[in-house]
Formats: sequence, structure tokens, C-alpha cells
Amino acid sequence: MKLNKIVDIDNWFSRSINLERDGSSLDAVTAYVPTSTTLKTLKSIVNGFTANKHHRAWTLIGPYGSGKSSFAIFLNALTQNRDSKLFQHAQQKLSQIDPVLSKKFNDVALKGGALNVMITGSYGSLELELFTAIQSSLNKINLPKKSQNKIDVFIKSIDGTPEPNDVIKLVKLAQECIAESNVNYCGIVIAVDELGKFVEYAGKNQGDIYLLQSLAELSVTEHQVPLFFIAMLHQTLDFYAKELDAQTKNEWRKIQGRFEEITFVESIEQTIRIISRAIVHSFTKSQSADLKRVIKNPVQGVINNKIFPNLLKIRESVEFFHSVYPLHPVTSILLPILAQKLGQNERTVFTYLGSAEQFGFQAQITELSYPEFILPSALFDYFVTNQASYIYDHYTHKRWLEVLDSIDRLGDADHVTINLLKTIGLLNIVGSTSNLRCSRDFLETIFKKSELSKSLELLKKKSIITYRSFNNEYRVWQGSDFDFEQSLSHELAQLESFDLAAELNDLMPPLPLVAKKYSVTSGALRIVPSEYFAESNLTLDMKVDSKLPKALLLLKKKQKLSSHALNVIKTLPDNIIVLDVSSDLGVEIQAKELKALRVIYSTYDDIQTDPIAKKELSDQIDHRQMLITATLRRLLDPKFASWYWKGSKLNIQSNVEAQAELSKILESIYSQSPIIKNELVNRDLISGQGQSARTKLMKDMLNNRAILNLGYPEDKFPPEKSVFNSIFMANKIYRYDDGQGTFLEPEKDQNLYPVFEHLKDLLLNSQEPVSFLEIQESLSAAPYGLKKGLQPVIFMGFYLANESNLAVYEDGIFRPYINNESIDRLVRKTEAFSFQMHAFEEQQGIISQYAESLFGGDSKELNVLSIVKKLSRVMKGLPEYVTNTRSNLSQEAIKFRSSFQLSKSPQDLLIKDIPMALGYKPEELKSKAKIEAFSNDLNKTLTELNKCYEELLKDQKMKFNLAFDLDPKYNLNKLRTSLRTKYLALRDYSVDSLTLKPFVSKILDEDIEDQFWFEGLLSFLVKKHPHKWHDETVSEAEVELRNISDRMKDIAKLQVYEIDKGTTTSKDIDVFVMRLKKKGQDEKDVITTLSKAERTKYLEFKKEILKTLDLFSSDNEERLSFLAPLIDEILQDKIDGKVKLKAIKKDKD
Repeated sequence: MKLNKIVDIDNWFSRSINLERDGSSLDAVTAYVPTSTTLKTLKSIVNGFTANKHHRAWTLIGPYGSGKSSFAIFLNALTQNRDSKLFQHAQQKLSQIDPVLSKKFNDVALKGGALNVMITGSYGSLELELFTAIQSSLNKINLPKKSQNKIDVFIKSIDGTPEPNDVIKLVKLAQECIAESNVNYCGIVIAVDELGKFVEYAGKNQGDIYLLQSLAELSVTEHQVPLFFIAMLHQTLDFYAKELDAQTKNEWRKIQGRFEEITFVESIEQTIRIISRAIVHSFTKSQSADLKRVIKNPVQGVINNKIFPNLLKIRESVEFFHSVYPLHPVTSILLPILAQKLGQNERTVFTYLGSAEQFGFQAQITELSYPEFILPSALFDYFVTNQASYIYDHYTHKRWLEVLDSIDRLGDADHVTINLLKTIGLLNIVGSTSNLRCSRDFLETIFKKSELSKSLELLKKKSIITYRSFNNEYRVWQGSDFDFEQSLSHELAQLESFDLAAELNDLMPPLPLVAKKYSVTSGALRIVPSEYFAESNLTLDMKVDSKLPKALLLLKKKQKLSSHALNVIKTLPDNIIVLDVSSDLGVEIQAKELKALRVIYSTYDDIQTDPIAKKELSDQIDHRQMLITATLRRLLDPKFASWYWKGSKLNIQSNVEAQAELSKILESIYSQSPIIKNELVNRDLISGQGQSARTKLMKDMLNNRAILNLGYPEDKFPPEKSVFNSIFMANKIYRYDDGQGTFLEPEKDQNLYPVFEHLKDLLLNSQEPVSFLEIQESLSAAPYGLKKGLQPVIFMGFYLANESNLAVYEDGIFRPYINNESIDRLVRKTEAFSFQMHAFEEQQGIISQYAESLFGGDSKELNVLSIVKKLSRVMKGLPEYVTNTRSNLSQEAIKFRSSFQLSKSPQDLLIKDIPMALGYKPEELKSKAKIEAFSNDLNKTLTELNKCYEELLKDQKMKFNLAFDLDPKYNLNKLRTSLRTKYLALRDYSVDSLTLKPFVSKILDEDIEDQFWFEGLLSFLVKKHPHKWHDETVSEAEVELRNISDRMKDIAKLQVYEIDKGTTTSKDIDVFVMRLKKKGQDEKDVITTLSKAERTKYLEFKKEILKTLDLFSSDNEERLSFLAPLIDEILQDKIDGKVKLKAIKKDKD
């Protein structure tokens, strides 16, 4: 009898669910099969109706067809009122599985159920779709007119696309209206299917997903009508942000953290149960009984391989696999695994069940007869033939191709051998999932023993498959001659001495212990790094370098620790936790094999040139690592491992107790650690966004402390504001009074008091500046345990609270104050900075004189650092010229300047360095007369420095006057007026120079003040503002000034020539100025012209003149010596030619 006569498929299972279309479908509710994941999720949801502070936001993560949408339909039915047929069907189904859970939903229904809002995702705005869906759901209920009017008014007030806040306001308004009305709803349930489409749209359109965060936050808010939010996605939110910037990724990841994440991928066993509901049988009693006898043998193989631990009894197992006939038990196991690997899960499962394509389920039941099975080989053929395009995973695709290649290499063979090869290949592809190793015992559940033996031998003989003894499985073999066993034996023989603890630390470093409870209460992730340690290495004089908490995983050879080991444990410091771990369960053998395999992998040339052998070796390495990890995890369980702290054994019997004790230990170790709730910076490694926010805050603290709350707006929350609030506002160490903001020392009972006191002790008691690196190490250590991300910003607060007594050094040089650039360097290069606190007890006489000179004797400023900072600002405000010149200052001023620049201590600067620069010995400054004399010299020096630049400008003004033949005593205004008068006419001339024309323009500029005008001329000379001149720049400017002034005079002579001749030069006339000078005589200038006609004549005689000169000499200098007296005679002057200048009259537009 053909199978299609007695086997069919319930078509409902092959449909795709749509929330809006199927939300009220009784068929969908009836067909739904509640699973363990379903029940777990429903329990979490129903508890939210009774508990005030309860998590009510979930993301259901699972591939297409994993039952998420069907679950939403079922939940919708369970949250209807009691009279609803949907509720009655859903409750009846649930009561058969979990009566207690069913009763809880019945209680919800008695209260009226919930207002359900369901939408299916699309590539568009989540805000718009959700706003519209909520509005639609509200329209379906009978709210009082007053409440309905409220909602209508609000909806009409929305202009354009709703914003996230609009959606939240609508939800809150709905809660309010339902609560105050007679509408019996005890909650609002929003279910969003295919949320990933909305999220993808937001990511690609530079939108954000702030709405999801707001909904999650609103869901935990206590309310008479609480909000429930369930979102269904194929991946986590950060997956959809993979192409966005790092900051956005971090933000999305945080939002994901506000949701309880539920993985919606059912177990293989559960999926098979769903398949059994889809397959419909019409067996006779005898057919059913015969089938159970046939199934019994392969089912026993499944039980023996412990694929499903829950199926231990043969009768239950036979019933279980009987329900999915005609799928062979192994085929039914492989089908959901393959579906998951291909990314479609149950949808692919039911595509197969409904498929009439070649090798599909419908095709098979048409071809096969009762009681034949659909074997795994048919499943292989189906996916190769019809589903190849779904194989996106590179590894799976590659293994699939390897199997196809091996079939080609096999050539002609009987169908049993070919089907065996396909089955082995299929089992290889799914890996070791659910213990599906391709062992001989497992293959005997599918093939007859006699046929199996023959086919296995043939496949091995042809090198198509190989047997892996280390994990008892057959694998499709791609061909390699490398001898693993021999190489492994050789390398193991080399390991004569083997330190198990050291090797484990190197091969597989243990994970740190995480104190979950303490991490939550303290606001900082608290971990205890761990390392393996051999019991034999314990000594009474052993030293532990780290001051941080550390766990020693003590590898013991015997069942109990030796008395020597127990004595050593008693001497260990309080930051050390000891766990004794047995090492006699094969760990050492496994570790040796792992090391040997790694040596083979990295050093054998044969492996590097044999990709098949390399892959095989890699698999063996992975397998050993998995075995060791599993063994050690088991050995570290409190049932097997004892815990010791402070020399005593702790009473720990479970992981819960271990967590509780670990939190107590860390609370004791970090007894003075401040509680700061800010995940952005309260960590050792902070994100780029965290670094940016921290640096921005430190600069705001420095520059904006006088502004209320550093100037942060009340209605906005940039990251730096949240850090500021969590550290300084929450701990009351920033105060704003009478228009002034200040950073304060914490009070004794405040959170940060121990940290500030520690910093003061550290910096006051040190004879030398303390490096910031050392400060950070001390803050990280017990009992403070301050995270590195917090340290710079908290220290900045400490600095601002103690600014008058805290000296800053960078690369060993004293820095009087911190600025924005210093902060940038501090957070990047912490080792360059050091700090020292001073409780100054200096000579008040000399300090008073400094205060008199700088502050007019203000008694509030009688403090070394205040004075040094004032001096620093004075020196910083000097032009660069003053800080560099050596020719325009007295020796005392130069020494004063140098002592300040090279100072290494603020106290030494004031008490020793500056007095010595001005010619005073420090010990002399005790008498009143000497102090007064010093004060006078100090004032004189400061005045000299302040006036140095002014003197430079005076000197340059005199040089300008002389260069342009003006009175040296002219002031700037007179100089400016004179030059303008003298050269105003040159505005109409275009001189053949890149220098003179812009210089003339600057001379004639009337729009700026005299000093700026003059500084502009000086800047023009050497292309550098006089503020930035050095001594050599002054000389360069003088040379350039002389050159420009000479050339300006030449142009002026052209003007005189034109006036004398009564003519105006044109483009047709060349004008030459010749400066002739002969020793013993005054220099004279001669101006001559060459017209166009004269130039033609000149060109005719030029060759003759050059021929004549060639007769005299070919050397140009000798030619000039010949021409010079000739010109002299022609001009009847004893003149020597020197400079030629060409000028052309500029045409007016």
C-alpha cells in the first residue's frame, strides 16, 4: 500500500502567520502547539499582571518560522476577556499542559483581559505604525466620552509623523483613560512582529530607536494598567547596527539590555513533537502495531546514543517516533537540525513536509509503500536538489560540496553504499549536535548489519571515509597521508617534565570569577582573575605580587589537601581566594595531548601543506579543548571544589552559595569603594563614547565650574551630563551658591570621602611628586577598587577642590595650571603627569612681597601656588618675542625668565630660583631692607618684561622714519600720515614686483588703528607678526626694510622724471633707472627712456655692438669693465652702473 493512502499533512502548519490577519483566527489558536519555551515566556508575562515591579519588556529572538508569530497569536487569545472564544480555546489547550499557568491567565481574563495592540513589521517608521495601531485598538473599545475626547484632542494635535515622545504620551494617555473608566482592562499588551524591519529602516535612515528604550522604561513603571511590550526579531538589535558607527552600536546594545531576551529556537525534541502534529495518519490497529515493532530497533539505537535524555523508556520512545512516521527516527532528528543550519527552522521543515518536488515528503509518500521509511539519504537528496540556494553558511556549504565530491569519487556502487555515504556525510554536516556522532552503532539503526559492514569496508578501502578512533566516528575523507597517531605518540614522548598548572594557564587560561550580586549593588563589574597553581609549588615564603583580588585554582593530586598546603593557605593575604581542584580525572593526559597536537599544528611542515590534515588536526585540538573545559568546569563546581579565604574553609555547597560568598569577600576587600551608578565610565576599559564624554566633562569642570551645573541644559542629557550627575551631584561634591559653582571635599559620611582622604595622604606625605600612574594603581587596589574609567574625572574633582595646594608636573617640569590641552594629554599619556600637595610653611615676608607686586597685597592670595599661577599667567601673556629675545632685555630679566621656564617646584621658584636670578641669596631675604630691595627689583623686572614688546615697536618706528627720510622723532600717527602723503600717487602704478604693490596698499590703508597698521607693516617685512619675532627676525626685518625703502624711492624718482618732462610713460616706452657710483664720489641716479622707434633702431645695432664687445672679451665682467668708463664719458659723469629697475605706467580703467 502506498504511503499517501494512509499519511497526509495538516496544511495549516505550512502557512505563514500574520498578526493582523490571523489575530482573531480560532484555527490558528487550535493548531498552536505550546512548547517549553512558550510556557517559560507565558509565566514571565502573566506574573507582570500581579507584581508591581516586574520586567514587562521582552524580545523573542529566533529565525524565520520558529513559532514567534504563532506565540503572539496564542498570547493574544490568552489575554482576551473571559467571554471570548479565542480565550476559551487557548485556555483549554493550556490547561491540559500547565493547569497552574492556565489559572493565572484565567484570573487575568476575569479582570477583563488586556487591550491588545498587534502590528507586523515593515520597512518604515515604527513610530507611525505603532501610533496608528494604538489608535485603532482604542477605537474598538467603548471609552467614556470624556476620555475619548482627551484622546481625540491629543491625536489631532500631532502634526506630521509622530515622534517617539508622541507614542509614549499616547500610551500613557490610554493607561490613564482606561484606569479612570469602567472599561475592564488590566493591562495593555503591544506585540510587534518582524521588528527587525523597523530597526533596519531606522539604521539606514539615520534614525534612532529611542522609542524602544522609552517603551521598555515605561513597562517597568507601576500602574493600574501596566504596559507589556513583546518584540519579535530574527537577530538581536546590535546585529542590525553592524554597519553603523561605534557610538550608535553601543547605544543600540544598551537598549537591547533593557529587554529580557528569550531565544525562540525550540529543541530538536520539541520540533519533532510539532512535526508529529502536522503528520496525519489513518492506520488500522494492526498497521500501527506492526509499525511499532519495526520502529523498536532504530529507536533503541537513539536511546543508547542518549540523543534525548528525557526519552529513557523504550515504550515512550516508540510512541514518540511512531507519531512522525514515515520519517525514520534518525531522519526526524536530522530534519530540524538541517533546517536550523539553513536559517529557516520550522518554515523549512514544513516546506519539506508540504513539498511534492523530487525527494520531498509528498513525493516520497507517493513512491514508498508501507512500512518503508524515508531515510536520511533521501533527506540529503532533497536539500541538494531543491534547497541548495538556502545554504548561506560557508562551512556548511563547503562540507556539502565535499560529500558530493566523495560521491563522484566513489563511482559505480550499489545503492546501499551510496546511501551510506550520503548518511555519513549528512551526519558529518550536522556535527556532534545532540550526540549525533556517526558511530557504527548509530549507523546500525538505519542499515542492516551485513550490508553496513560490506559498504563500510568498501568506502574505507577507496579512502572515501576514515574512522576517528579518538571520538568514535566515521567521516568523509578528502585524502591525506599524514599519520596522526604516530606524530602524537612522538610528541607525547618528548613531554618528560610537565607542569600541569603552567601548561593550563598557557593553553587554556581560566575565566575570572564574576561576583554578579556585588557587581549590581556596587555599580561596577567585579571580577576575580584566576590562575591554576600546583599544590607542590606552595611554600610558606611565597609572595603574591598583585594587591588586587585573585583566585588560585589549586591543582591537588590527592583527594584532600596536605597539611603543608593548608598551613600555607593560612598565610596568604586577604586578597587571595583559593579553590582546590582535583587533577586526577584525566586532565593531565588531555592537557598533554592538547599541547602535543598544538606543537604538531604549528611546527610540522607536512601539516602546513596538507589542508585536509590541517583541518582534521584543528578538529582534534578543538575536541581536546572541549573535553578539558568540560572536565574543569565540573571540577570547579562547589560540590567538588572547596573554597578557602583568610585561611579558613568556606561552607559552600552550591553555585548560589558561591556567588553569595564571593560578593561578601569582595565587599570586604573593597570596603571603601564608592558606589557610582554609571555604566558608561565605571569600568576599566571604556568605549570611545565614554572616553569622549569623560574628556568633555573634565574640560567643562575646568572651564564652566562657575556656571550652574556646568551649563548643561535641564531638558537635555548628553553623556557627559549623566557622568557629572552620577559622580558629583549624587555625592554632593559640587555646589552652586550666590552665582558661583565650586567643587568640594566630601563630608565624612559621604561616598567619596575615603578616596579623597587617600589621595591627600598619598600626595602630602610624599617628598617627591607622585606619578598619575602610581595614583591610578593605588586607586585600583584594595580597599578602593576604583575603576580606571572613573579615575581621571574623580581626580579632576579632587584637583579643583584642592587647587591652591596641588602642584602639577608634566615630564618632571612644574606646570602652574591645567588647561584643555593638559587634559587631552593627561587622559592619553598618564605616565607623563605627576602631582604633589603642599601644606606650605614658607617665609611670609617674601611671600607678602610677591603678593604686593602681583595682587596689590590681597591677603587672600598669600599662598605659594596662587602666586605661582599668577606669575604663570603674566609670563604666558607675554608675546613670544619677549620670551625669546636676549638682546632687548637686561641680564636680570633674562635670568628671571629662564628660572621660571625651568622651575621644578613652586616653592623653589619663589624662595630660591627667582631671588637668585635677581642677584639675591635666599638666606639674605630675612631682613626687611633686603626684602624691600628684592621687591623693588622684582617690580622693575616685571615692568621690563611687560614693556619689552613696546620697546621693540618704538625701535622699529624709528628705523622706519630713517628708512624713508623722515624725522626719527615722528610718532606712529605722524609716520603714517607722512608715508601716505609721500606715496599716495603710487596707487596708480603697477610696479614689476610682488612686494612693492601690496606694501604700498598697506601703507595707504586707513581702516585700522595706528598700532595694528604698523604691526601689519612689520609682519609684511618678514611674513611673521612681531609678537612672534626672535632676535634674528629683527635683523632680517631691517635688511628687508632697507631694500623696500630704496625701491620705493626709485619709484618716486620716476614720478619726478615724468613731472620734469611733462610727459606720461606708456606701454610703448621702457623706462630705466641707473644708479651709478664711483669710488670717492656720491651716488647718482640717472633715468632714461627707450621708445618703440628707438628700440627698433637699438635692435638693428645690437649685433654690431655685441661683435665689437666680442673683440674685446667674451667674459661678461670684462665687457662691463669696458662699458663702464664709456657710459661714464657719455653721461659726462664719473658714474658706475649698479641697479636696473623697469617700471610701466598703469592704464586707468
